[in-house]
Amino acid sequence: MKRCATFALSIMALSACTSAQSTPAPDLSLEGTEWSYIATNLEDIWLEPVPNTEITIKFTRDEVSGSAGCNQFFGQYELVGDQLKIGPVGTTRMLCEDEIQHQEDVFLENLANVTSVEFVEQVAHFSMTERTSLVFGRDFHKQIIDHGGLHTFETCTASGGELIGPGNQCVIDQTVYFEDYRPQISLNSCSGYFDGCNYLTVSGGSLGATTLAACFEELDPPACYEGDLRVSTYSGQVVETSEDELSLKVGDIVHSILIAPGSELSVQVRNLSAETRLTVKVGQSDKDDRATLLAIVDSY
Repeated sequence: MKRCATFALSIMALSACTSAQSTPAPDLSLEGTEWSYIATNLEDIWLEPVPNTEITIKFTRDEVSGSAGCNQFFGQYELVGDQLKIGPVGTTRMLCEDEIQHQEDVFLENLANVTSVEFVEQVAHFSMTERTSLVFGRDFHKQIIDHGGLHTFETCTASGGELIGPGNQCVIDQTVYFEDYRPQISLNSCSGYFDGCNYLTVSGGSLGATTLAACFEELDPPACYEGDLRVSTYSGQVVETSEDELSLKVGDIVHSILIAPGSELSVQVRNLSAETRLTVKVGQSDKDDRATLLAIVDSY
């Protein structure tokens, strides 16, 4: 998985592309193509790769090979219409750093679960389910596809996007991109947005009036407001679980997240083991000290 400082891509806008741009299934072919990994889409939460790692995939007539971020992989594939099956694949056995090895294991597991492929411009979605996919690009380092959504903070600023917060966020196409490559935030479902310093109104995905506090760093993490809830996405490691609480370590900080007792989410959380990695969606009202778990986006 590739998340290098120059080319890491935040691409939620890709999901807005219409089927009219997609290649019809009978004409699909992967033979002779090579792709670079961009991100994993988990129900519109976009997970980018570990910094300074690279994942690629290459197709010949019936064989597939590439780099999984540390080790090389190889195997066979079958493409019928848009239905795609990859593997089983073998790999080399190099020792990798723990974070890179974990990334590689998850990538190869997802690759084995791919069931279909769709092309949008120079981007390929290798789908595991209807709302989850591995996203790859061809020559995406050299291209900015305006309505295909291949934007980073750098391309957003270069394209005249609006800088907000303490200068570390750029808004273009109703999406906020971060200088440090945090997952981008779509404004389409937001009724308001907190940029870490000021509160801005949002209407139809566009920013409106703002408070005018002066600050040079984030006071709190940026977040989208949905009604009275400030909605954020966390990715981290499970520390401890109970019927009504999840402790999740994100970086060096352990977040205590509330869970509705007896709910389906409570049952899911209780079945998690310590050190399980999670991506979760949480919501917090301005009156509450702690966030509440809204959804488990992914676990591995």
